[in-house]
Amino acid sequence: MNDTASFGNTHAPDRVPEHLRGYNDWTIGAMTDLVNFAAITLEPAPLETIPSQVVSFLARPLFDLSFIGLFRFDAATAQWTVLASHGTGDIDLDEVPNFEGNTLLEEDREIYSFFSILDEAFLVLVTRAPDRPVFSPSEYSFMSLFSTLFSSFYQMKKLAKQVEEKIVEMSNLSASSKLIAGLRENTVTVEEVFLELADTLSLDAFALALCDETVEKPHVVLARGIDEKDWDTLLAEIYTDEKHFPDEWEMFSLFDENLVLFGAFICRLAKQNPTLYAIQRRVLDHTVAQVTTILSQRQFHTEALTDPLTGIANRRNIMKVLKERIRAARLDPLSKLSVAMIDIDHFKKVNDTYGHPAGDAVLKAVAQAVASALRGTDLAARYGGEEFLVVMQAGRKGAYHVSERIRRSIAKLRVKAGDHTLSVTASVGYAVCTGLTLSPEEIIARADAFLYQAKEAGRDRTFGDRPEEA
Repeated sequence: MNDTASFGNTHAPDRVPEHLRGYNDWTIGAMTDLVNFAAITLEPAPLETIPSQVVSFLARPLFDLSFIGLFRFDAATAQWTVLASHGTGDIDLDEVPNFEGNTLLEEDREIYSFFSILDEAFLVLVTRAPDRPVFSPSEYSFMSLFSTLFSSFYQMKKLAKQVEEKIVEMSNLSASSKLIAGLRENTVTVEEVFLELADTLSLDAFALALCDETVEKPHVVLARGIDEKDWDTLLAEIYTDEKHFPDEWEMFSLFDENLVLFGAFICRLAKQNPTLYAIQRRVLDHTVAQVTTILSQRQFHTEALTDPLTGIANRRNIMKVLKERIRAARLDPLSKLSVAMIDIDHFKKVNDTYGHPAGDAVLKAVAQAVASALRGTDLAARYGGEEFLVVMQAGRKGAYHVSERIRRSIAKLRVKAGDHTLSVTASVGYAVCTGLTLSPEEIIARADAFLYQAKEAGRDRTFGDRPEEA
């Protein structure tokens, strides 16, 4: 019984050595402050403010520290970089190695606490002035606990930030993907894609320049927060005038794999905000690559189906269309389909007398005259040399009227060839598809025969299936 009373004696703390009683009181106060700090300050604090909050906490008189520093190891430079610090200390960080994982190194007046978060190394370094007592075991233990608690909070904050950034990035990439889908389906333009993207990424200043067949260099088609200028002038200012165009400006070129330039997008990015800047870069890199691919595919498609000189459909294109329309006409007896062959009169004489550039000018003018005389459902193509082929959804009467309109449009042309102005005429032969028509070659041969008759009759004429039989 006496032993039990003795075990529970309220005077037991007297058995603690005198020189350790202060340490226990200090530990209780430090731990109380740490718990309050973690719950009240660290828990709600934004990630960006945590380093300064931690340094401020350790700078309290309770800890009697002369220097507190939080550092991150920069793998690119192999050096420790300061995230936050307080006080003064004679520490050569170049001599401090990088430790992987969590490590606590103790000296009489220095404590190095290393920890890793998401493949990044961090260091909390605290020192005490030479005229102050050396660190006690309780202080070592406290710093070990503090580092564990702080690194856990910091890791949670960084992970949460990463998740938040990923959500924002995925949201922006999703918006970009929708714009790209619209561009691919021709429901939005390139200008609309970049304008919407600039709003999504909070770009307050940008310029978009595009190339086209009519000009040799990019020209500005869209701009915000910057005076719209000639593209060369704009680039000169960006690369020479640091006052108006500091380092925040970056250019994204629309080059395809064959180094064909479709344009460029230049904008001011938020480099002062690393998180936003990273998202802007990733989304812009993704979008520019996708837009370039679509423009390259469009160009390839256009070149595959278009005559490069005249800009209208080529033979391959119209033969495919004609084949499909003949197949449809055979399935629908009420459908109407005709073709017309157009041949420029005396074209060889134009080339021989005025040269091939004059001949090219005549071909371009005739192609435009033919195209302008057609209806929305008709298609014109350069068939070869000075011959053009037109596919029309028309019977005999409609085919005759369209063919005559084409011939008259050509007869009105006046084409400049150096100091000369050339008059142009053409002969036209048309044929109507019947239930017996089996192939494009067959109906084209019939139209070609009528074209030959028009030539034999004196040129600048239209011959074909008799319209009065329509």
